[in-house]
Amino acid sequence: KFMSLLHTLDRLFEQDPSIDEVGFLHEWDSAAAAAGGAPFVLESHKLGLTFEAMVPLYASAHALLMSLRRAAGLGKPGDPQQMASATRALVLVNAGLGTAWNERKRLLQRGQLEVPAELQFTALVLTKHPKSLEPWAHRRFCLEHGGLHHSADALRAELALCQALAERYAKNYYLWTHRQWVLEQLTSEGSEPVLQFELQQTVQWSRHHVGDHCAYHHRAVVQTQLCELWADHSMAKVFANPEPCAVSSSSSSS
Repeated sequence: KFMSLLHTLDRLFEQDPSIDEVGFLHEWDSAAAAAGGAPFVLESHKLGLTFEAMVPLYASAHALLMSLRRAAGLGKPGDPQQMASATRALVLVNAGLGTAWNERKRLLQRGQLEVPAELQFTALVLTKHPKSLEPWAHRRFCLEHGGLHHSADALRAELALCQALAERYAKNYYLWTHRQWVLEQLTSEGSEPVLQFELQQTVQWSRHHVGDHCAYHHRAVVQTQLCELWADHSMAKVFANPEPCAVSSSSSSS
C-alpha cells in the first residue's frame, strides 16, 4: 500500500510534467481521493499532498532510498528512475534531507537527470520550502554543473525567481544569499546595469518591507559591488591615460 503512494505520485508527475506548485492539505475529499486512487490532489499544475499520505509516502521513499544505497555499496547497479522517484518524494516532504539531494547530484553528474528539468523541480520544491538551505544550494550546483552560471539569461531568470518567492516569503536569509550569489556571477562588463537595476529594486522592496533586514544587507552588498566596479573602471582609466602630477610652486621652491 505504501509503495502504491509512491507509484501514484510518479504517475501524477508523468501526467503533468508542468507542476509548478506544491502544498500540504489538512483536509481532503475522501470520495475524490478514492476515485483518484490516493490522497493527492492535482489541478491546474498545482499538487496537493495530504498530511495523511505524507508519513507513509515518506517512509516508503526512505526505505527505497536506503535499499538502493546499500545495493550501490555492494557494487550492484541501481535503477536511476527508482532513485529519482524516491528522492523526489522525500524532498517534496522534507527539503532539508541532504542525503536525497546528494543522490540527485550524482544522477545529474551521470547524465541520468537533465539540468533544466532539475531546475524546474527545485523551483517546485521552493514553493513549499523557500526557507530551506538545501534546495537553494542544489540549485547553485545545477547552474554550475550545466554551465548556466555564465548565462546572463539564466541568471536573470534566477533573479526573477528570487523576486517572486521573496514577495511570498519575506525575511528569507537563504533566498537573499542565493540572490547575492547570482549577482556575483554577473562579472562581465554588462553587469553594471544589472546592479543598478537591483539597487532600484531593493529601494522599492525596502519601502514595503521595512522589517526585512535581509533585504537591507543585500542592498549593502549591491552597493559594495557597484563601488568596486566603479573603482576598477576609474583605476583602468588612470593607467590607460596617465596624467603628470601637478607640483605647486611652493613645493618646487622648497
